[in-house]
Amino acid sequence: MRWRAITREAWRNVVSGTSRAGIVAVVLVTAAVGLLLTDLFAVRGIVDRVDEFRSAGADVLVFSAASGVDPVRCEGIASAPGVHAAGAVRRDPDRYISTMPGSSIPTYEVSPGFAAVVHAAPAEGVGVVLSRELATTLQVVPGGGVHVLADGSGPAPTRVAGVYDYPADGRMSGFGFAMLVPTLDRGPFDACWVRQWPQSAETEVLLRSVAVADAGTDATPPELTQLNTSLGRQLDARALFLERPTRWLPLVGLLVAAAVGFAVVRLRRLEIASARHLRVPHGAQVLGVVLESCAWAVPVLLVGALAGAWVASSGVAADRGSTMALAMLAPIGVVLGGIAGSVLGVVSVRERALLRYLKER
Repeated sequence: MRWRAITREAWRNVVSGTSRAGIVAVVLVTAAVGLLLTDLFAVRGIVDRVDEFRSAGADVLVFSAASGVDPVRCEGIASAPGVHAAGAVRRDPDRYISTMPGSSIPTYEVSPGFAAVVHAAPAEGVGVVLSRELATTLQVVPGGGVHVLADGSGPAPTRVAGVYDYPADGRMSGFGFAMLVPTLDRGPFDACWVRQWPQSAETEVLLRSVAVADAGTDATPPELTQLNTSLGRQLDARALFLERPTRWLPLVGLLVAAAVGFAVVRLRRLEIASARHLRVPHGAQVLGVVLESCAWAVPVLLVGALAGAWVASSGVAADRGSTMALAMLAPIGVVLGGIAGSVLGVVSVRERALLRYLKER
């Protein structure tokens, strides 16, 4: 048979309903969309868990050594792979604000990179960084100003360069109502904070290297801790993704579609055997079934892409490409499985069984 004749025959089978393309399309579209949504929502759950872990500050490591941290080495860790920010901090005498003269403000001197560790909302220029609670109390925003009193001197206008969130969600205490004063001083600090993702043992090794020669004492040795341990010390997002139970759903879709494709073609075994008895080549029949499969394969891929785009549009823009790639695994598996099952169904039909097929009709 010529290509044009095979195409016309396949088209007639689709239009007449002989191929049952409409029923197959409904079944396989439902299966593909259900499988891809199940997997995408499982992955979204992992992403949400990571976001919760990081937003709680659980991705921040703190190396503490009273007057034993080299700020230059500490800030140098920021260039290490997986490290997003690093900065040193040390306690400083409390300050007083002119609008709250009776209340002391816990104050810390910090190296320039520390503001990025606490995700301070920045304003252009230099100045102090306030916790959200303190900024709300003083009714100031980044770019505004406060009058700071120190050492009994008169109020000095001080610009607010940033504001950071520090909720009471299990984080290390002391910074929820505080003022950070950036400094370029390279004297010893009390701690080095590092925000990293993904978590890495190499970062812990680098953190321990920031200690000066005589860091710590027998009573208070250097200590490596996590800023917030309420959500656990480790979160291996890669392992959670690779080991998620739904990772097998594209394969499930392939097998289900193969069974559907095989069953639908086997329902036409009398027609196929009769055509073969009339010397229609095996190859022509296989090609015809593949062409007929396009009638349901296109809706499966199209609806699957739309469902994936819907989920991707509600996520982070940078992740939309990977979300779409993941979303299309199930529809592609369904299409491949359905076509393979259909072809296997054609191949399984035997011309010599024509009479048996006729009796079974």
